[in-house]
Amino acid sequence: MILLLAMTMYSPAIADDFIERGRKAQTSVKNLLSTHGGTVDEYLNEKAKVPVVEDLGWHTYPLNDGGFQVERLLLLNGTTKLSYRWSVESDGRITPENGKAISITKRCD
Repeated sequence: MILLLAMTMYSPAIADDFIERGRKAQTSVKNLLSTHGGTVDEYLNEKAKVPVVEDLGWHTYPLNDGGFQVERLLLLNGTTKLSYRWSVESDGRITPENGKAISITKRCD
């Protein structure tokens, strides 16, 4: 967070590029095909509509190698956090990082 603040203060163009790459990474994950049909985003939006599920939204975090971690969080019954995580490398390759993400991401070999 401090790095992003410093980048914004000293180089708005670098900060804008960084933010745009994070948005692109998140969009790429959202558009992955789901094993349940449609996209990952569509599947998780439907899951979030269940009355006992609270949607905590999409989150994107920078990784040290220039890539990003993209995560969707849901809260089940107000207590159990459901996390779906993917890593997006700087070259655009996307890898599901945990069992929940693996189970809903259709493999496109």
